[in-house]
Amino acid sequence: MADIIVTSSKKEITEENMLSLNGLTYRNVKENIAREPVYFFTMILIEMLMLAFNSMLFSKDVQEICQEGFIMDVLIGFVTIFIIAVMVWLIYYMMRQSFKYRSKEISLYMLFGLKQKEIYRNYAKETMLMATLAFAIGAAAGEVLKHFVMAIFYRMFRLDYVIEMNFYYQAIILTALIYFFCYIAALAKIRKKFLRLTINELSQLERTNEKNKASKAIKTRKWLLSGNRLFIWRSVESEIKSIKKIIFFVSFLLMISIVGSSVAMMYTDYENNQIDAEYPYDVMVYHENPDLNFNKEKEILDSSSGIKQSLEYNIYQNQSSYMNNWLYCNLNFFGDRLKDKNGEFDESKLEKEDDYDVYYTYDTYMKLSDYNALLKMLGKKQISLKKDEYVLQIKQRLEPELSDTIRNREITCGNEKLHCKNISTVDFEQNGHNGADYVFVITDEAAQNMTPYYSVLTAMTRKPVTEDITDRFDDDSGNFRYGSNHSILYTSPVLAKKEVEISLKSTVTAVLFPFAYVSLIFLCVAISLLAAHLMSTTKTNKKRYDLLRKMGMTKKEIDMIIHRQLAINYLIPLVMSLIPGWILSIKMSTQFILDTGLHTSYVRYILLSLLWILTVYIVYFIMTDVFFRRNIHYGRER
Repeated sequence: MADIIVTSSKKEITEENMLSLNGLTYRNVKENIAREPVYFFTMILIEMLMLAFNSMLFSKDVQEICQEGFIMDVLIGFVTIFIIAVMVWLIYYMMRQSFKYRSKEISLYMLFGLKQKEIYRNYAKETMLMATLAFAIGAAAGEVLKHFVMAIFYRMFRLDYVIEMNFYYQAIILTALIYFFCYIAALAKIRKKFLRLTINELSQLERTNEKNKASKAIKTRKWLLSGNRLFIWRSVESEIKSIKKIIFFVSFLLMISIVGSSVAMMYTDYENNQIDAEYPYDVMVYHENPDLNFNKEKEILDSSSGIKQSLEYNIYQNQSSYMNNWLYCNLNFFGDRLKDKNGEFDESKLEKEDDYDVYYTYDTYMKLSDYNALLKMLGKKQISLKKDEYVLQIKQRLEPELSDTIRNREITCGNEKLHCKNISTVDFEQNGHNGADYVFVITDEAAQNMTPYYSVLTAMTRKPVTEDITDRFDDDSGNFRYGSNHSILYTSPVLAKKEVEISLKSTVTAVLFPFAYVSLIFLCVAISLLAAHLMSTTKTNKKRYDLLRKMGMTKKEIDMIIHRQLAINYLIPLVMSLIPGWILSIKMSTQFILDTGLHTSYVRYILLSLLWILTVYIVYFIMTDVFFRRNIHYGRER
């Protein structure tokens, strides 16, 4: 943090008084960077992140690829408001710490005849010079990070990213406005407080800071005689009592970072895995007419994209709605809204709830030969059935909700009674084409006793099928139903995987990047606040460690105590944030997995989030530890 005073003794003040204000300013900036390396590093890191993410707002490629680019712009703009508030608070806190711990020297500076307005102007000049230096370094690093972020963005859409020296001057201007606005706002706030202070009040600031610690000085001997652990505990205890609000604020920021990171991990996992699981085929076309007549669609596909494999088939029905009615009454998604007083399905209530009319009128069935042909397209193992068996193919997220009644249910096909061989949850498109949520797989002989319900064309193509190709298909959507998916769902009677990917990944990206952005910024600010406070205690801790040195402790032994003391200080807010962060993240991931059908553990996202958060945490800890020990051993005090 930029201080007005470089000197630490009256002699140095006298020497500096002979220097020009410009020379004093530049020297102060240099000294302040050396005193506050962690804070300076954080401001560079924040500037780097801001520029990289703001560049996405002005990238034409991003706007063209991402259909939901406007939503992402709005969300990034929204989280920027919170980032500005947190940054202003961080900068103001560092300025306040600067005045607090340099109060005696500022008082002496005023005694030499400088007016408070002159001191403030010089202080503001030093602060803005330091901010400009951090901005310049951060902007250069941000240009590099921008390409890394863009490469991730392109990879999400399965596109190759070619590094080009695209300089988005709008992003630079926007980032500069936000960045320097935070400094100006903090300077304006500290100015009101500083100009009202007298020399006596400035002197009292440091006395207030050391007041609590002075009362404990008498007990120093007892600490030392009781062992290192008590020494560390007393040191940590005194710091905690003096910064309760800071600890709670840091814990709050860390909690937001943990939750935000978990959400980003959820959407990343969905983008990487579940889209392919939900939509495994290149093209699927639904016709309400059960007659197999897809000649026009096949001709268009073959001429435009080339057909590798294709299958035309029917979905069947037998005038029964038992499965549909059971799902309406028993799935958590529907709750009790479609039940009558006796707990049975009430069709009249469904007529009033259009958003929940998601199943076909009758239960859906598929021939075994068609099912195996579709599995073969995906390179999956085919199955066999006996004459009196069937398989219930259902979405993986719904399988845990099935009761024993459904698992052991017999179905009637003509004069045959079929029992359930097993429940299958293989990845198999069931958003309206191969049934809505489920389909009964029966033998070809059993299907002869049923009525064709609707027809489907499924194909794997040599080239991606785009929207301009599917627009040429006949529209025979009719009574199309899509099942109980209600989170990140894309439904259409004509389903082209490439179109689905672009649409869903645009939605995922619009949410993922803002959450990752705010998580990173809040994490950096939180740890920077903690590190800044610990560095500010160097003067007090130096006296304690000097006493240990005089009592015979070696430098290595003192370093071990410092490691433990800082580790405890770092762990306290992390543990405090971990408990609510864990609870919120687990609750959100549980619901997310249930809604989307992801095949993963509920704790996966929180563990992944903690992995990279702890990585950043450890980097900051190492930096704090290195500079803290430097100050203790080599006498550089704040």
